[in-house]
Amino acid sequence: MVGHALIAGFGFRAGAGVDSLADALADRKVVALATAWDRAGHPAIVTLAERLGVPVIAISADDLAAQVTPTQSARVQARYGCGSLAEAAAMACGHLVGSRVVSADGKATVALAECAGALPRAPGYLGQDEGLGVACSGEMTHKPAAKGKP
Repeated sequence: MVGHALIAGFGFRAGAGVDSLADALADRKVVALATAWDRAGHPAIVTLAERLGVPVIAISADDLAAQVTPTQSARVQARYGCGSLAEAAAMACGHLVGSRVVSADGKATVALAECAGALPRAPGYLGQDEGLGVACSGEMTHKPAAKGKP
């Protein structure tokens, strides 16, 4: 892989819709979306992934808790064992780039991680067979449809 890829780590409220997630992401180009294992099947993130043609990566509780995030929320810490779900999901996939961004409605937060192709393989490796060449400590739960196919 040439250059670096961005993976978007998401935290969002149960009532968030795809528009909330899309607003937080804005027009940033990413190769995957990452979130907690219990959010990876949420309709909003699955729909956004389908729109973007990228996979969703479920980050395990252990991998989230292993991240020391810049942002510290007592509510998120109590539920996920990390200070920020968006930041922890992104950090499980690479190195944070910039600050997290909150959607205008306050229902979704995104943090970006830069991943280089030289990262070691992890259980959720998105290897050359996926055409991404980046590693992440999560499990892919949603693969995008092949181009030109529904």
